[in-house]
Amino acid sequence: MRMMKRTDDYPLKYSRIHFDGRIKKKHNRAAFLAWISLMMVLLLAGCYHTSDKDAALLQKAEQMLDQHPDSALHLLNRIRRPEKLIRKDYAEYALLYTKVQNKLQIIPSSDSLIRVALSYYASAHVPEKLAQAYLYLSRYYRFSGNKNEAVNWLMQAEHEATATLYD
Repeated sequence: MRMMKRTDDYPLKYSRIHFDGRIKKKHNRAAFLAWISLMMVLLLAGCYHTSDKDAALLQKAEQMLDQHPDSALHLLNRIRRPEKLIRKDYAEYALLYTKVQNKLQIIPSSDSLIRVALSYYASAHVPEKLAQAYLYLSRYYRFSGNKNEAVNWLMQAEHEATATLYD
């Protein structure tokens, strides 16, 4: 077993002397963990992003909704991964897509998309959009045959809509 002597190049407070002849710096581990943490934050921050192209598609689809709902649907379908949009834009996408389906008399296969909008607008306290989300959720349940649920959501829509009138 051989021992390594401390040299002046490696101050004692920054290094640990090992019996196998290697000098391991204590701060290397902390720097490595900090680097890994930074990479995780950057990776997670990059997961949800709205590109300029997607933002433009959302805006254009909203403008075309009333006059050309089929074109608006085509624009919304060009957004490749809507679930990767930032939360606000994903909620906008969900509400727009549901509105377009309603205009084109397409019955959604589930209520999951409109619930994305409902969840966001309820937590962000946007009563106008929340009222719209309640309305479209009510329509979903009406078309799926659940009249009681449809009436409950319609009453929620009315409550939100009247609350916005008096605020």
